[in-house]
Amino acid sequence: HYRNHQDHYQQASINRQPSNLTDASATSSGTHRSTPANSAPGASATNVAASGALRVKIWFEDDCIVIRVPSDISFQQLKDKVRDRLKLEDDIMIQYKDEASGGYAEMLSDRDLDVALARNPKLTLYVRYI
Repeated sequence: HYRNHQDHYQQASINRQPSNLTDASATSSGTHRSTPANSAPGASATNVAASGALRVKIWFEDDCIVIRVPSDISFQQLKDKVRDRLKLEDDIMIQYKDEASGGYAEMLSDRDLDVALARNPKLTLYVRYI
């Protein structure tokens, strides 16, 4: 009888499902905004988590951080969040790496943010002082 109770306990702990808070790798095929370029069927891992939060990798000098922001964030809100998170007071320039071309493009507006999200399954930003 004791052994059955122990087996039941082990089985219950194995079947426990991780929550979105503990499962940082959970992704969906959804992206920032709905555009034809974003809705490719069978898309691999994206920068939008199952919770709808946008996961963004940010490089500044020799540091790399990852932040989560709402998937409908504006460019100005993203820029403010980056400055806040990096504790920067001066104005910054944000670039993103375009995975398709291998080049870097400056991000200056909501349109640039939309283009970056449409062209890149994972958004990586490079920040520097102006």
